[in-house]
Amino acid sequence: MTNTNYGIDDGDGNQITTGLPSHTARRTAQRMANERGKTLYLYELGSDVEAEAIEPDAADLARDAAALDPSIDDGSGTLRIIAEQAIRDGEGTPDRVVEIAREATADAKLEADRERDA
Repeated sequence: MTNTNYGIDDGDGNQITTGLPSHTARRTAQRMANERGKTLYLYELGSDVEAEAIEPDAADLARDAAALDPSIDDGSGTLRIIAEQAIRDGEGTPDRVVEIAREATADAKLEADRERDA
């Protein structure tokens, strides 16, 4: 029985980790992509098979951001939309999603105050 091991890199030739067993490699790559907010590449060590791109997951990112600050998640799905946009903008980290959500909430409160005072 052969054990296959995997590595993860950032696509710019920078190896992040190596020697991951197959049963944990994908989950580890996904977690790391979510934490970094960037696509990472999972590859089989010693193989000519092309590396697999592992992109950050918006649902996971929104959940991680809500864990940092539960007040930003109103259950409407807006937090996931913010996470998707942050990923597209290359800013898909939980801390950045929290920051964007707080800014959006502050902007919405200002707009509501203006409408009320008008």
